[in-house]
Amino acid sequence: MPPLRPEHISLTDEEDAQILTAIEADPDTWSPTDEEWAQMRPAAEVHPEIVAAYNNGGIRISTETLANMRGAKEQVTLSLDEGLLLYFTQSGDGWERRLNDTLRDVIFDEPEKLIRCEGDIVSCDCSQ
Repeated sequence: MPPLRPEHISLTDEEDAQILTAIEADPDTWSPTDEEWAQMRPAAEVHPEIVAAYNNGGIRISTETLANMRGAKEQVTLSLDEGLLLYFTQSGDGWERRLNDTLRDVIFDEPEKLIRCEGDIVSCDCSQ
């Protein structure tokens, strides 16, 4: 583990317990087990083609691939503006789904903003 930065502030045991309690109470999140942590690998090791495409200026994905991804979910860490987060969280349970649906609507309502290609990241020459 790399050394901690001088400005680093560690959580107290009480703060850590509060966070774990909140995670357990939230049906839309989870805390990885030790076994799950042990299985994690860097993205470049698991999907080097995606990392290479990102490093070369972006990921290009076909609209067909995007359309077929409905229902497939991936947990991510995301930093949002405080007001944006407040807007969605105040709408009640299921706000993550509503945020997902809003992003999907933006993509499919403004197709001119999509990077179009014939295949997905693996098969399309434009992502090289």
